Amino acid sequence: MKINKLAYLVMLNAFLGLLLVIFIDYVTQAVNDMENTFVIGGIFLVVGWLLFIELFRRVNLFQNNKMAASVKFAGYGSFAAAIAIGLFII
Repeated sequence: MKINKLAYLVMLNAFLGLLLVIFIDYVTQAVNDMENTFVIGGIFLVVGWLLFIELFRRVNLFQNNKMAASVKFAGYGSFAAAIAIGLFII
């Protein structure tokens, strides 16, 4: 059962990380055509980051009740790896 939870958490967090990278890419492309790019883009990115942090926390809070620390670290690692890979590829 622990392997199933590990696989589920890794896939879910990797998906959330990839979704965050796609969001950042979309916001930067959309804001580049506007005036005050830095201010508007910064506001959108900060609000987006806060929403993704809350979503990430809620997803992992639901899973944290019965999991060991190694499974939690695997989920966090997959989230970070998906963001890193997405930023280097996109």
